Amino acid sequence: MALTKYRAKRNFNESPEPEGGKPNDDKLRFVVQKHHASHLHYDWSADVMNDEWDKKSAKKKLKQIPDKLICDALLEQEIFAGVGNIIKNEILYRVKIHPESLVGKIPTTKINKLIDEARKYSFQFLDWKRDYELKKHWLVYTKKTCLRCDFPIIRKQTGVKKRRSFICANCQILYQ
Repeated sequence: MALTKYRAKRNFNESPEPEGGKPNDDKLRFVVQKHHASHLHYDWSADVMNDEWDKKSAKKKLKQIPDKLICDALLEQEIFAGVGNIIKNEILYRVKIHPESLVGKIPTTKINKLIDEARKYSFQFLDWKRDYELKKHWLVYTKKTCLRCDFPIIRKQTGVKKRRSFICANCQILYQ
């Protein structure tokens, strides 16, 4: 809609929106508009690096998707905002869960470890990235051999989005 058409439709007597215009003096003026949104624009409780992150909420959301692959669930930004593909791979390797495991088949103790590791590793990831030493801390991402058992690491496209996964078929348990 053109600005002239918008201005013609606006009735500032019926709206809390300020009319705007130029000030009468040289002072800068700022207008803060109240926004009556029907829902939050960003759920800080899903951001794994935010103080408001809620691991109970993450666990509850995982329980709602029992048939989803854990590799896809970890990349769901509504559950684990901030977790990307490298972090996904490293978390799954550290907690010994195969990326093609079904969320609902993973034992509760493992889900709890995974949720805790998502937050812990995300902070480590940021610190290592700031220090320009991220790659030296990767245990599985881009590796060819498992550091724990010396088995070959399988590189495979997994999940709905076919993201790259690095898997030790010996160490990472497949829950189906």
